[in-house]
Amino acid sequence: MVVDAATVRLISTLIALVALTPGTIAHAEDVLIQDGIDSAPYSFIPSLPRGLRDTQYLFSGEDDDGVHHDFRTFVRFDLPEDLLGPDETVLEAYAWVYYSFDFGGFGDASKVPGEMHCHEVLGDWQEHTLTWVNQPAYGPAFDAHPDIEDLGLLWCDASELVRRWATGATPNYGIALTNATERLIGTYSFEAFQVDPNFRPSLVVSVGPSEALDLDSDGIADPGDNCPHTANPAQQDSNGDGFGDACAFELADLDADGLVDGNDRRLWRAARGSVAGEPGYDPACDLDENGRIDAADQTLYAALYSENFTGGMSCGLIGIEVGGVLAVARRRRRRHTR
Repeated sequence: MVVDAATVRLISTLIALVALTPGTIAHAEDVLIQDGIDSAPYSFIPSLPRGLRDTQYLFSGEDDDGVHHDFRTFVRFDLPEDLLGPDETVLEAYAWVYYSFDFGGFGDASKVPGEMHCHEVLGDWQEHTLTWVNQPAYGPAFDAHPDIEDLGLLWCDASELVRRWATGATPNYGIALTNATERLIGTYSFEAFQVDPNFRPSLVVSVGPSEALDLDSDGIADPGDNCPHTANPAQQDSNGDGFGDACAFELADLDADGLVDGNDRRLWRAARGSVAGEPGYDPACDLDENGRIDAADQTLYAALYSENFTGGMSCGLIGIEVGGVLAVARRRRRRHTR
């Protein structure tokens, strides 16, 4: 569901605000940030500043004449000076853009899956002067969104980066988004006032104390919560497997496509027998979190898979809503990190 602009403004100022009193569990406050600067320099016209346009691009490929064309996007979010209160930290942060258009408008939509890579920008830049020639350096990818085949939401887990920005440990020069494939990924910029704010770049930051954290605000502290990323105050666990009913589907849906099917089973089989540090290791399959994917995990996953098998069509993710973005992004993070 695409929320309207009024709802977005309400979310950005009031969402998840919980008053803390002595002895209560600490809850997270989600802050939505939709202000900043962005630009997408273009290698084919290296001296062209493109920062005040309403579209940005990620792309790398050659045209029919063998001429190489590269686009990459730089985006910097304006963090509020009062983002962190006393004894608070950045718990999580996700930056997202919306893949809204591609070569389809020119009659030649790419069939190659894209890959959005997220990099920390290492030097200052301004959107009205940034060009391919003077673009700042950026670091190695800290996150990636692979296998992009459809229009929709693309995000980076920028938790560590935003944590450093918010505390002043490193300057906030923003994020560089790259795509080394020939799939042209077109997104709206901050200047795209003709579209709903949901389709412009956004950053959601979860802020709160680190002790006694209740990330999903369900009244159960995370260490004892059987679904720490999904609110389930009743902690219902119908089969007693240690995973709450509220998040069992997410754990079974390894590819996060809204469908528990044979593809999830194939991902499980590909990871079986691996250990942490090996290329085939997938932490989402390591259900007991002991660093190896073995028979114990197989027993747990078989139950999750059987309970949640759908075999039907996936509705996908349509539009942007803060709670929905966080749920999907957190699920993806659990697939890649522990």
